[in-house]
Amino acid sequence: INELDHVVRLIDDLKGLRGGLVGVHAAEGVASAILVPVLAAFAIRHPHVRARLRTGTARDAVRAIEDASCDLALTFFAPASDAIAVVRRVRLPQFIIAPPDHPVTRAGGTACAALERYRWVLPGPEFGVRSYIERAAAEAGCRIVPTFEAASLDLQRTLIEQAGALGVLPRAAVAEEIAAGTMVAVPFPETMPVETSLDLCIPAARQPSYAAERLRQDVL
Repeated sequence: INELDHVVRLIDDLKGLRGGLVGVHAAEGVASAILVPVLAAFAIRHPHVRARLRTGTARDAVRAIEDASCDLALTFFAPASDAIAVVRRVRLPQFIIAPPDHPVTRAGGTACAALERYRWVLPGPEFGVRSYIERAAAEAGCRIVPTFEAASLDLQRTLIEQAGALGVLPRAAVAEEIAAGTMVAVPFPETMPVETSLDLCIPAARQPSYAAERLRQDVL
């Protein structure tokens, strides 16, 4: 059914309608900060195009492309698949996101022994970012065990603000909170760099619709 919907969109393109639906799958940590502004501007330029935005893990994104339920995916550490092509890959540093008065913001606050004592909120082990954080910590001689597991960005923000937990997110994901002074972004120590791969993926063999191709050009 998804493939038939895609064919209908291609036929509409041939008719010159230049409308239809474009499906986008994104990691929640970048959906609001990166995709929403792009989609807002795209909607003004292409008022007849509708966008369906979903969030989830990198594996969810690959499955969505494989079953033709989405046209583009923006995710961390896209797993290898014959069904997808990574058309853009950028390195995105991750920061320790903390309340402004947290000990991690003080001198020595990012030492390994200190990091192990803090409360953390991290996504579940099914997320590539979580695996990367744990690997980077182990290589630096640290062991970070999350007090809270939450995939939802809203829940992570709430636990940072109300439970004094530390999160690991790109600065853009909490740009409004940083500007308001309710959160700060602290770099990881040089011995424990946490930098993720943000991948823009498209179907490897499926012809993109007009809307999907225009949106791809706008993202990243």
